[in-house]
Amino acid sequence: MPAYYEGASLLRCTTPRYGDTGVVQVTLINTDAAYEQVALFEYARTVTVVNLDPLLGPSRGGTRVTVEGHHYAPAMGAFCRFGDALVTAVFISSNRLWCDAPRLSVGFHAVQVTLNNQNFVDDGLAFDVYAPPAITAAEPASGPELGGTLVSLLGERFYSRAAQ
Repeated sequence: MPAYYEGASLLRCTTPRYGDTGVVQVTLINTDAAYEQVALFEYARTVTVVNLDPLLGPSRGGTRVTVEGHHYAPAMGAFCRFGDALVTAVFISSNRLWCDAPRLSVGFHAVQVTLNNQNFVDDGLAFDVYAPPAITAAEPASGPELGGTLVSLLGERFYSRAAQ
């Protein structure tokens, strides 16, 4: 594969398809010399994302989202991306990550996962963000100690999906 000179301390190249998982040696070969030093690179299984739990949260952020999928591994470069917002992912198991949703605008935001902060997996899942509701009153405001009183909450920005 060709390498591209980016400066005295950086060369870049794109990995070819390998067809298996495992660690390989990366060797720099110039047109007239093979360098003796090598670097190691690991081909890992392709990550998939299959479910988010919960599927929605308030625009103020802070919702702990469990990202279920396959082939997760502990990695320093593990992140979730909600739309354009990047947050650190916490490795729980080979099929579960935790990501805290950041502050987001109301609407749907694609959720993507990476284990190397470069190759993001987009399996079409979205996180639904709603404006937090505001409760202004409960009617009636009191009832008997035995219970059974139907109470209505008044306010604004109630969201049908969040109330289920």
